[in-house]
Amino acid sequence: MKLNFGLRFYFILIFLVLFTGSLYIVNQIFLNQQKVITNAFENIDGSSLRDVTFRTAEDSLVARDILNQINQAKALTTTTYIEVQSYSWLFIFLIALVAVVLFILLVLKFSNPLIQLQKATELIQKGYYDINLPIKGIKELRELKKSFNLMSKELSNTRDKLIESEKQAIWKDLSRALAHEIKNPLTPIQLALQRLEEKYSRDKQSFYDYYPQAQEIIQNEVQNLLTIAKNFSTFTKLVVPEKEKFNPAETLASIVDSYNDEYIINLNLDKSLYANFDPQHFYQIITNILQNAIDATDRETPIDIRLYEEHGLIIVCVEDYGCGIEREDISRIFNPYFTKKTNGNGLGLALVKKFIEANGSTIYVNSKIGIGTKFRFSLEQAN
Repeated sequence: MKLNFGLRFYFILIFLVLFTGSLYIVNQIFLNQQKVITNAFENIDGSSLRDVTFRTAEDSLVARDILNQINQAKALTTTTYIEVQSYSWLFIFLIALVAVVLFILLVLKFSNPLIQLQKATELIQKGYYDINLPIKGIKELRELKKSFNLMSKELSNTRDKLIESEKQAIWKDLSRALAHEIKNPLTPIQLALQRLEEKYSRDKQSFYDYYPQAQEIIQNEVQNLLTIAKNFSTFTKLVVPEKEKFNPAETLASIVDSYNDEYIINLNLDKSLYANFDPQHFYQIITNILQNAIDATDRETPIDIRLYEEHGLIIVCVEDYGCGIEREDISRIFNPYFTKKTNGNGLGLALVKKFIEANGSTIYVNSKIGIGTKFRFSLEQAN
């Protein structure tokens, strides 16, 4: 188990090592001096005085008295040395205890504000910006807390501004995407109305013959417009699929029928396949890809759409033979707002990728300049 010690532990440890070490050294020096004194007394040889012959009895008494004093001094010095050795350790312990208590109080005075700052920083990291630390402590720590509170207030204000900015950006993107999606159903409606006008001016009978088909096209596209508006009413509806069983070949034929009089679109569809996919998303995917293919080709150049089964999946392939896409741009065509069209806004293929990924699929693009572009994606087969 790995032990993680804090700043206070290391402060106290360093203090204890330095303090007790210093006292030990001082104590040893003192005891060594006492020992030197004791050794000096012990080195005095009183036996030589006893062998001296004094002329008077009084000299002998004085000498004996001196020897007694020396012996007493030696005994006292030994006793004092033992007492000093004992009391010195007690003195060291008491001083160390008082010093440690004072040091701990001092460390707490400095470390508690730092711990408050650490916890406040962790809260800011988690997204809680409305933090106001009490301005207490020494001058430097008070200044640090003031700076932290100012930073916290600025972060809170910045967060509020970013949230508001993100809301505005979402609505801006939503409105652009909605405008782009609305244009796709309007194209078949416009073409149907133009054909009605042309047929009416040339031959009223052909007008009446085409009228039911035009009515069906317009009704279908108006229904698509209503569905798009409903889906865009909330941003989440844009990416949450509502999968159901449907026949993608019928949807493809219905979409292409609106363009047949103006463009050459070849269909090769397996009508027996049923997909588990969001039908409205499928419609918007096809109309966006098809519109890009139309923009990339001349009216006389055909566009091929195939629907077939491969490895248990339904494969949809839309291939044009137009201008193609630059190799360095292929990885960017699904990015929002990336476009090289003069009248494009770069949202069509971005929405295509969003719808396909929301339905659990993947789209692939192959393109060569001057040869054409192929979009290919899969659908889950329905049981």
